[in-house]
Amino acid sequence: ATIKSIGSMAFWGCKKLKTIKVDTGNADYCVIDNVLLTKDQKSLLLYPACRLSDNYTIPATVESIAEYAFENCKIKSIAIPATTTAIPTSTFYGCFNLSAITVNEGNPKYSAPDNVLMTKDGKTLLRYPAGKTDDVYTLPSSVEQIE
Repeated sequence: ATIKSIGSMAFWGCKKLKTIKVDTGNADYCVIDNVLLTKDQKSLLLYPACRLSDNYTIPATVESIAEYAFENCKIKSIAIPATTTAIPTSTFYGCFNLSAITVNEGNPKYSAPDNVLMTKDGKTLLRYPAGKTDDVYTLPSSVEQIE
């Protein structure tokens, strides 16, 4: 209940982490569906690498995702809501099973044509899912930069 700060790399490399628990009296953090969030549920901090689920829908309250939040997780698909407008390039580091990324059409910053995370304007490819099994991928003509 007394923890006030968790560093961005606090759980880095925890490849076998399955469960997160936070005292309900903690004023700064909470766990929803076994995912660590700030108490106001605006920032997603950590999705346990060994959480038993193939799919995950980020809660509509989440505005930002922490660096390495999904590091080495086993998910196959993720749905990003319209409210999430801050996704660092390191967010899905080591997610080798991730094959599908979807983004709510109302998201002002991101899109996911063909399940590939891009900026809304289509100029920057942010994340090609490592688990995608296509033999060929043709970049949209709008792409100017690949992260």
